Amino acid sequence: MAYDSIASNEEVKKLLEENIALMKEIKEDTLYVKKYVVMSQILGFVKVIIVVLPIIWAAFYLPKMLSNVLAPYQELLGVTQGANLEETMKQIAPQVIKK
Repeated sequence: MAYDSIASNEEVKKLLEENIALMKEIKEDTLYVKKYVVMSQILGFVKVIIVVLPIIWAAFYLPKMLSNVLAPYQELLGVTQGANLEETMKQIAPQVIKK
């Protein structure tokens, strides 16, 4: 009977050591996955910024830039000075812009 308890104690110790080794391996894998998830979230945010910032920039500055670019041609095309960009484009190419 004492022999059985010694054998079972050794088996339990062996199982505990195997369990500890497996837990360390699982912990390493979990840390790797956690780093991967964090990096993918950061890169996802960066991708959104790369797409959204140019759109916001274009919404604010593109009309001003186009009006500056089209200003010299307005006189040649006979467009009035007070016309906005949409009216100018309608006069330049009415077949392209239809409403």
